[in-house]
Amino acid sequence: MIHVVRRAANAKNDRSAVALELGSIIARFADSDGPHQTAIEGLRFHRWSQPTAASCNVCGPTLSFVAQGAKRVTLGDERHDYDDDHYLLVSFDLPIVSEIRRATPDTPFLCLTLDLDLRGIADLLSHSDVMVPRDVRRSAVWPLVA
Repeated sequence: MIHVVRRAANAKNDRSAVALELGSIIARFADSDGPHQTAIEGLRFHRWSQPTAASCNVCGPTLSFVAQGAKRVTLGDERHDYDDDHYLLVSFDLPIVSEIRRATPDTPFLCLTLDLDLRGIADLLSHSDVMVPRDVRRSAVWPLVA
């Protein structure tokens, strides 16, 4: 299941303070192109200073926030674009095609990706009062509230 979720528009229609701060943190730790593992298991920062060609991957359960730039993931005939106004949620292993769509040396693509522990999430939900909607679709777009 892939979900690309749009955050609520801000009043100035520009990058949010959260995206600016996140971009600053990612840029500090990811000083060259590519994925950068952090000291926190499953947390990676990504930096690319130019668009990339489409590449095939298997994407596991992850949550990704773009701080700067834009990326596209394709699952079958579904295209999902995400940027600093959207986040990506993948709930199980899926074969995808991905490509960085907006990146320059002066304004590189900056992204945070967190691997999700589905068993841990299921255990947490089993001990809470959170209601899981019955109408869960394979993909959707929702507002991101910062």
